[in-house]
Amino acid sequence: MILKSKGLKISFKTINYYVINPFVMEEIFKKLNYQPSSLSDIELNNPEEVIETFFENYPIHQTRVVLWDLYKGWTYHASEYADLEQISTMMSFYTQMVDFYNASFICAEKRKKGL
Repeated sequence: MILKSKGLKISFKTINYYVINPFVMEEIFKKLNYQPSSLSDIELNNPEEVIETFFENYPIHQTRVVLWDLYKGWTYHASEYADLEQISTMMSFYTQMVDFYNASFICAEKRKKGL
């Protein structure tokens, strides 16, 4: 499974390669450390399990509804202050998150089935 967005190309095969290559993992950890991360060492080395657990706790239809509710809430509260660029950026983010949820869900289901 390959996810593409604005030139970014990620696959679970690629992620598995990073686990094997410590130099690449070090680079990923440096990027990750610029942002707060609650992932344990086990989760950092097995991100597929994090995705599976996410969908076990939040079914795909629920994730879409919650994301839409978050977007509606942002729109309602930011409508007086948001400019067109912010609104466009947020809509793009929303659309990309739905695509990410769908792709991640497919990956998680395929992994459960051993595909």
